[in-house]
Amino acid sequence: MNAYVSDQPVRLSPLRDEQGNQPRFGLLLEPGRPGMHVGELPAQWLKGLARSHHLLLLRGFAAFADAESLTRYCQGACRDKGEIHSFGL
Repeated sequence: MNAYVSDQPVRLSPLRDEQGNQPRFGLLLEPGRPGMHVGELPAQWLKGLARSHHLLLLRGFAAFADAESLTRYCQGACRDKGEIHSFGL
């Protein structure tokens, strides 16, 4: 299954366990082109997918440069949704 986000294809497929079985939740997202940055995915779109599938695995995307960049991306999606919780890693 493919989805188009900002004219960039993103491959979507159900998660599978070691035996190839599909659990009742989870979705794998992979970039449709090399070097696609995870920040190109609209955070609101990802939130909608997370609500529907409960778990998202983003594999193969270029990552954020640092924790602050990731935080800014997430805060943009959560501004009107209440308190933002951060967990130390």
